[in-house]
Amino acid sequence: MSEVAVSVRGLVKRFGLHTVLRNVDLDVQAGHVSCIIGPSGSGKSTLLRCLNSLEEIQGGEVRVFGELQGYATLRNGYRRLSPARLAQQRERIGMVFQSFNLFPHMTAIQNLTCAPMLLGQQTATAAGKQASELLSMVGMSGYEASFPAQLSGGQQQRVAIARAMMMNPSVLLFDEPTSALDAERVSEVLDVMKMLARTGKTMVVVTHELGFAREVADVVTFMDEGVVVESGSPEQVLGKPERDRTKAFLSKVL
Repeated sequence: MSEVAVSVRGLVKRFGLHTVLRNVDLDVQAGHVSCIIGPSGSGKSTLLRCLNSLEEIQGGEVRVFGELQGYATLRNGYRRLSPARLAQQRERIGMVFQSFNLFPHMTAIQNLTCAPMLLGQQTATAAGKQASELLSMVGMSGYEASFPAQLSGGQQQRVAIARAMMMNPSVLLFDEPTSALDAERVSEVLDVMKMLARTGKTMVVVTHELGFAREVADVVTFMDEGVVVESGSPEQVLGKPERDRTKAFLSKVL
């Protein structure tokens, strides 16, 4: 069995009095693609944001390759890590958002090179070379000097994927990466994600693209109302679900 890349145990997340995640357990094996599906408001995106400590949690823990994320263990509980230490941990976890989140005043290549240069991890020359290679990998060669406003949604998302790869992350998170795209642009982003999956990248993907999940995922997890309802292979969860709630959801979207 391969190494566990992401381990979630008893995860609880509240916003005020509203509990969004209720004792969630999840394992993602290294080199695997884990797709999380479910209705809107089920906690999928919040779970993803907890994986790289963009949200503080109220219970449980998240570990990435064995390292506790977001907190240090104390004798009588946990302590939130400093912003600098959180930033260090996030270097191992690339994230692609629904709405691209590119810096509008920067060109495509500047969006990729700003982080490693600001952190002092790469020279301008080295960062520029790696950025050009990654843009080529996602089919965006020739657009290095383009600003986000000059790119289509699909092109912006491909730049965002390349940016997430710049720090050579151990895990890639995708939060509904095609939800903001026109239908004709969806395939170009999914093709890039399929290519990354073939390279053995560990990926956690929140998606409503069930065809992608069926084709690429090693594990599909169905969430509803802040809990994991069912998890297993795509053939099992999408083809022969055991839970009535999963069956009801799939009957409306397949």
